[in-house]
Amino acid sequence: MTSPFHWRAPIGVIVALGICSVIACSNNDVEEDDEQFRQDVIWCEEAASHLEECCGGTFDPHQIECRHYYRKDTGCDQTTIQRTDPAFTTDESNCLRKAPCGEIVANKMCARAQAAGLARSSNYHVNDNLSSTSSTSSTGGSAAPNAGPVCP
Repeated sequence: MTSPFHWRAPIGVIVALGICSVIACSNNDVEEDDEQFRQDVIWCEEAASHLEECCGGTFDPHQIECRHYYRKDTGCDQTTIQRTDPAFTTDESNCLRKAPCGEIVANKMCARAQAAGLARSSNYHVNDNLSSTSSTSSTGGSAAPNAGPVCP
C-alpha cells in the first residue's frame, strides 16, 4: 500500500514552481506617462474653450476628453500597451483654435466637435513568443461615427 505522503512531494514541487512563476512575472518592466502638460492636451482644451465661446449653449466643453495616457507593460513574454490621446488631434485643435466663430457656426463644427468628444484610446497585447498581436480601440476624435472631420 502506498503512503498518503507519497503525493505531497510532487504537489509541493508544483506549488513551489507556480509561486516562482508568479513572482518572476510580477517583476514586469513598466513604462508609464500620465503627463497632461503637453501640447496636444493644452491645444485640445483651448479648442474646447473656443468652441464654448462660439457655439453658446449648444456646446458642452465638459464632454470633450482632453487627456493623455500611455502605459507599456512588459513581462512573461507578453507586452501590453494602453494609449489614450485627446479627442481632437493637434491639427484639429489648431484649426478649431484659429477659426473665427462665424466660420465655426456656419460649417456646423460645434455639432461635429461635440460628437467627437471621447478621447481616442487603444490597447495592444503582444505575445512575444508567438509573435501574435491583438488590439482593441475605442475612438472619439474625427473617427466618431457619422461625425465627419471636426474641422474642415
